[in-house]
Amino acid sequence: MKKFMFTKIDAQEILTSFVSRIIQMNEVEGVVVLGGLGEKDHFDLYSDIDLAIFLDTRETSHLPMNHWLPRFEFTLVLYPKDGVQHKIGLNVHQQVLLEERYRQWDESKKEAYSKGRIVYDKAGNTNAFLQEKLIYDDVERTRRLTELVAQFPPFSSINPRRQTLRGLFYNAHDILNTCGEMIVDALFRYNRRFIPVKKWRLEESFSLPWTPPNYRDYMIEGMLVKSHDNADIERRIHVLKKIITPLEQKILSEPSIPDDPYDYACKNYWGRQVVSTPFSVLVNGFLGERGVVMSEEIREAFLSYIDYNLYSSYSDLFEGLISDVYFKNILSQEDILHIVGVLREVKDDIT
Repeated sequence: MKKFMFTKIDAQEILTSFVSRIIQMNEVEGVVVLGGLGEKDHFDLYSDIDLAIFLDTRETSHLPMNHWLPRFEFTLVLYPKDGVQHKIGLNVHQQVLLEERYRQWDESKKEAYSKGRIVYDKAGNTNAFLQEKLIYDDVERTRRLTELVAQFPPFSSINPRRQTLRGLFYNAHDILNTCGEMIVDALFRYNRRFIPVKKWRLEESFSLPWTPPNYRDYMIEGMLVKSHDNADIERRIHVLKKIITPLEQKILSEPSIPDDPYDYACKNYWGRQVVSTPFSVLVNGFLGERGVVMSEEIREAFLSYIDYNLYSSYSDLFEGLISDVYFKNILSQEDILHIVGVLREVKDDIT
């Protein structure tokens, strides 16, 4: 691993000298310091110098294409008085301001610039651009939180246990690793924070304004893989559940989150169901309004058979209840007569 011998003060001096040359170029609209020397204020032996240059190329379009621009990534090597070779990496992000207005920025890029420090802004355009670009998208937040809550059950317990039963312990661990990433994703969104790049994501999640009780300890324990067996899978499921339960409660308490996130996501986000109210759902409501009582297990079996047979009208269901032997395996004769009677009583309204 490279060890850069520069202190933060040294790095700041190099940055200041470099920026002083950059801003003399006519097409430079703004310079933003990113990373450890930006608002994040974290610089150590393993840090690079990160900065962004925003360009206005309209006035210089008749000239050769900005030959002064450096490589995006290079390593500066210096030999101070001590005779020891000192190295530090520079990452110079180069963007045309007008073009960036129409580009989609991902979460990690938004997070990086939200913690950037503008050190040069020729006409105020860079600050105005970033103010617009970094508006938090509450619609996307609601969408993603809904999806995450809908996916917590299969990723936190159902699918890991199924893979364990198959003897695929490594698959079960992999699913739980993904669940851990989903937890972190949900926490940033719940706190209305942009999500950092992967290398900082977990660490920065520990300092978010709200996290579940003992979140750091549970997360570290929950992401630890000790062995490939059922006991370790169950241990991780149990620990991650201690994070997920209070997190789900917080998310579901928000008015913008639907009561049934999974059903809503299937219909509106994931393209799994075109018709918002299938016939089986209409039947369920219809019978409920008329006082037809069934156990949850029987009700699900009954509605699923309606789906399986592709029934689409009450008259078809009426005929099916009378003639289809399979219904007699699901419902008691009493239940069948009751439902047929209800359908017959209102047949003029439902045909």
